[in-house]
Amino acid sequence: DILPVNNKIKVLDISMCETLIEFAIGNLPALEEIKTSDKNIKLKTIGINTHSILMNKIKKLDFSNLPKLYYLRFDGRNKTDILESINLSNCPELSHLILHNTNLKSITINENNNIKFMQIDNNNLDESQLKNVIGSLVNDGKNKDRSLYINGNPGITNQVKEKCDELSDWKVTY
Repeated sequence: DILPVNNKIKVLDISMCETLIEFAIGNLPALEEIKTSDKNIKLKTIGINTHSILMNKIKKLDFSNLPKLYYLRFDGRNKTDILESINLSNCPELSHLILHNTNLKSITINENNNIKFMQIDNNNLDESQLKNVIGSLVNDGKNKDRSLYINGNPGITNQVKEKCDELSDWKVTY
């Protein structure tokens, strides 16, 4: 465990940490970038918490090179964090995705049969982005114990609600 306090780290490079399985951070007020690579082949869990101290300089996250990523959580602070985009396009193992209370406007994600829990509430996702995310969710009748939370996004329209209502495998909150 690394517990830095009041430091000025702008870039956190974990790209050479080949045996890293879990990664959690907070208290990095100057952090602007987290670097990962395909060498992080064992990384399954990422937690980023911005509640405890102002940490709102991360504008984008790219975890597309983490195919074993199973759990990702980014806890923002009441939409004041500037996180605008995240790329999870090559994360086929992703099961739990929690991104809330950010300025998030874009999520890149492929169709994923493993997602069981997605909480992308209180962000700034528009109608198009919400439709894309909903379209990436598997609805095959094989797993009826899935949850999706999209409440608190400006793009919740009647069309988005209709797409959500088509997700018979999902418990949806909008």
